[in-house]
Amino acid sequence: MEQAILVRSFSIPNETRELHTVRTFATEAVQNGGVPKAYANGILLAIDEAVANIITHAYQEGRKDLIEITIEVDPHRLLVVIRDSGTRFDPKTVT
Repeated sequence: MEQAILVRSFSIPNETRELHTVRTFATEAVQNGGVPKAYANGILLAIDEAVANIITHAYQEGRKDLIEITIEVDPHRLLVVIRDSGTRFDPKTVT
């Protein structure tokens, strides 16, 4: 019998003070999903960094919006989806 998929979703305002909420949410999902500890810290760091970059770079100062985060874990994979409506990053603009 295949293990069930763990899916957790939530939204936060695009404010840096919400990063603690992201860390708590992501830690709980990764732990409850059975992700091996050897991988968990790197995964949590990547999620934290991605959301911090969105908050810092994707929104003009003062623009309020929500960032949606979904974490899906099953025995064979981990899927993290972060959705926002901020300005898209174009790597071609970086020199």
